[in-house]
Amino acid sequence: MTSYRPKSGLEAAIARLIAPRVQQITEQVAEAARDNAPPTKTWKSQGDALVRPEHRAADGQEVPENLRFVVGSPAYDQQHYGAGPHQQLREPRDPEGTPGATVNCRCQTVSDPDGIARNIHAHPVTVSGSRIVGVVTCHGNRVVDSEFGTDKDDAARFMGRAIDEVARRLRR
Repeated sequence: MTSYRPKSGLEAAIARLIAPRVQQITEQVAEAARDNAPPTKTWKSQGDALVRPEHRAADGQEVPENLRFVVGSPAYDQQHYGAGPHQQLREPRDPEGTPGATVNCRCQTVSDPDGIARNIHAHPVTVSGSRIVGVVTCHGNRVVDSEFGTDKDDAARFMGRAIDEVARRLRR
């Protein structure tokens, strides 16, 4: 029986040689994630005395486009329509909302096509012995809910699709 023992430090040397390629792949995943990331939308009230208190509180709330805004329910709607303390609305005047939250609402949404994408970053790979780690991060309000979905909203899977796309290209 023959046995082979690599020279001490060979695995770490190979890892250092491979690290630049892993960095390229990490950058490709980040770029694909930016391409797949949904826009964000921001709730904007008119900012005047006629704005409902719940909508004033929602003003400036930014969420990924595939998710719903979380807006307070008026006390009347809680008492008479069985609404909880908050409603999840796709947009101002959402037909699924209660009347006190939607009727005569003058609020608007403002879309930002790069709202999530601008917060996706590839970080320098780290090499520790024979281990190489590439990291892509995404920061923002409710990005995890956007990626995986909620009980009411579908998953965007922008990070998951990015990994799938890059892996598919590498297999060719």
